[in-house]
Amino acid sequence: MKKTVLASALIAALAFTPLASAGGQLDEIDVTNARTLPNGRLLVDLVGIRWDERAIPVGYRINSTQNPVPNPLGAPVLDLAQARAAFQRSFDRWNAIPTSYIELRVVGEVDNAGTPGFDFVNELSFRSAETFGAIAASPSVSLIADTTFVDGQDINGDGIPDVSAAVTRVTEINGRNVWPPGLYKAGTILDNDVFFNTKPDGANAGFRFTVGDAALDANPDSVDLETVATHEFGHSHGLSHVVTNNRGPRNPRGAVMFPSINTADPESERQQRTLDSDDVITSASIYQEGSGRRGPAAIQRGDVPFSLAYGKISGTVTDGASGLPVAGAAVFAEALHGGDRVATAYSGAARVELDPASGGLFLATPEESFPNGDYTLFAPIGAYRVGIEALDGAPVAAGQVNLKATVSGARGQQNFDRSFWNLNSRFGLPAAAGTAFPVFAGPGFESRGIDLTTQRAAKFGQLAGRLSAGFTDLAPGSYYVVGFPVQDLIDAFGRDFAVQSALFETRVVDSSTLPAFNAASIVPGRLAADGSLVEIALDRPLLTRRGFTGADNDFAPLYPPSPTLLAKRVLSGFDRGEFDTLFLVLQLPTSGPFPGVNAFPPLVGLSSTNTAGTSSFFSEDGTTFTRVGLGFRFQLAVTSTATP
Repeated sequence: MKKTVLASALIAALAFTPLASAGGQLDEIDVTNARTLPNGRLLVDLVGIRWDERAIPVGYRINSTQNPVPNPLGAPVLDLAQARAAFQRSFDRWNAIPTSYIELRVVGEVDNAGTPGFDFVNELSFRSAETFGAIAASPSVSLIADTTFVDGQDINGDGIPDVSAAVTRVTEINGRNVWPPGLYKAGTILDNDVFFNTKPDGANAGFRFTVGDAALDANPDSVDLETVATHEFGHSHGLSHVVTNNRGPRNPRGAVMFPSINTADPESERQQRTLDSDDVITSASIYQEGSGRRGPAAIQRGDVPFSLAYGKISGTVTDGASGLPVAGAAVFAEALHGGDRVATAYSGAARVELDPASGGLFLATPEESFPNGDYTLFAPIGAYRVGIEALDGAPVAAGQVNLKATVSGARGQQNFDRSFWNLNSRFGLPAAAGTAFPVFAGPGFESRGIDLTTQRAAKFGQLAGRLSAGFTDLAPGSYYVVGFPVQDLIDAFGRDFAVQSALFETRVVDSSTLPAFNAASIVPGRLAADGSLVEIALDRPLLTRRGFTGADNDFAPLYPPSPTLLAKRVLSGFDRGEFDTLFLVLQLPTSGPFPGVNAFPPLVGLSSTNTAGTSSFFSEDGTTFTRVGLGFRFQLAVTSTATP
């Protein structure tokens, strides 16, 4: 009846060693202070990976055996000169951050017809096997223990010395990098290669890379090389994926380090060429300008000391069910005015068990896995709402971020609702996920004790059988509606409950646009015994928000000012016989055309069937409602207020 369209391609990071911590950082095991367990395994920490200051600037060579660039789809075809210029422009975006001393550059070519590996040559190559079907990959080799390099040492065992007392900084000799002697910390990156996938496989027809706006617009089935390279070069200097795919309620662009791009939307690819504040702050927090008196970390012309640009927001994240620290929770700061997300970080620290015989990694006990749930957010001067969201796959899964988050997901920690820091718990008030108290940041200032506890409300609605998203051919002003019988809430909680939020899973076809709706509402009405809609009071909502912005590939919340007062209104109306059902209603914008290259309306998530006890409808005029066989993925989040 209706067609659904979603197009995106994954950009993945892969490491030869396990993949993060402060900010969005990739991670590595650290056996320096490992403890032997009774089972014979070692309990090891996870540390962030990064280039040592002595290795900066980091030089890269382009594989010269691939000219022109392999291309499975035909013209336009790039030559290596065009690719080299594009790579350097992508490097320069990171190099230009005034508060970060990272510097990456193209230094030449390498003649390598074989398989790249741990050879102390940082290679840029158009290869496919190493990407595992993704558009590109940026694998790094890094130290798993604090290590002292000595003169003449052959680190990778190929018979060629990799350390020389003749150099004081990493220096290219005979086409490969030679390191100075000295102590290097666990997590130090030794070698990084970046691969761009051009080969067809069972999952795709291969990727054709283009350079420049004209080629991108003329070939919408192509991939912008600068966009992909900028993302991968973030991984190259240690950055992990982040969760920001929409910066704010009026800003559709995502962070460069979001794990996917929409290859069917040229404007979206253009947006992700340039760095977002999240990308900038994370890079700068790892490579802080002004953190050294000499060398790359020292202040030079054009630099801005990191400490003079950003303040700190710090605290801890605790699991509301177990009381354990939470590692890998996405902690974010969004501007109090305007709502733009400025920065994110991942909470806590994590440990794993290492089998010294096989090199295999295993989960430790929950108590050993998470030594703390601490986080630090860096943000420019301003007032913020600080909140947490789970890496639950919508829009980003724990396994897409780093090993710390993966451990957290495997231990069941990534199953909480999005919520904000507030003082309710300190005053004995009911937890309200949508209530946020302002937090301030600024140079030389730290907001401490911004501690968050995860919450989990019971969900009513379309949970199972996630199908896709729809619909692309509804008229402006159309309504999506899902009904929830009030008696079901009473059966589950008695009369002691609070309505925490209404949740609407939304998406867009064109990632350069926002999932913007005319309104989201909770509306009273009636359902018949067979699930058909009898009455819906669209003109008398219990809660509504005009100009509602959804979340791309995630549940967008509609929060009541008071969860308990809304529940009382529901019970009062139900007791008086005024209604028997709560309807969650999402209305499309009332005028067209819809934005984006495809001009499709914002979409809603679909389940394969209508879940028992709920009914889904759509209406183009607000008068005639048609029940659909598919279920709209709307949920009612409810918590008990009964005294334990």
